[in-house]
Amino acid sequence: MSEIRLCLEGQDARQAARDLAQALAQGLGVEPQVEEQETRPAQGDRDWGTALAIATLVLALPGGILAGLDLKDRYQAQEKAQVILEISREVCQRYPDLRITVSGPAGARVKITTLEPAELVDLASQPESE
Repeated sequence: MSEIRLCLEGQDARQAARDLAQALAQGLGVEPQVEEQETRPAQGDRDWGTALAIATLVLALPGGILAGLDLKDRYQAQEKAQVILEISREVCQRYPDLRITVSGPAGARVKITTLEPAELVDLASQPESE
């Protein structure tokens, strides 16, 4: 099954990922998988110490949590999407240096704080890219 990936980047990403995973587990009853990715400094970034201190963590949620075909399922999916968005926004407020992006099965990455629930459901419902 495809998954929705929340990518957390910033100096507080490790703690924020723990907070976000715990809140999502409580709010949705789904335990996201957390994986750490190597962070490389941007091209031309000379401050390697700072760049290496910034963690990138990915929380993976089952794509089916937001997939909905009929109107009732879509409404329920939007309620779950609202929970994900609210929790993500709260975590971003607690960690001002944090950036959270979300990507669905097609791989497009979008800053999560800019999405509405219906847009997150649409993103999760996209077919996987090959």
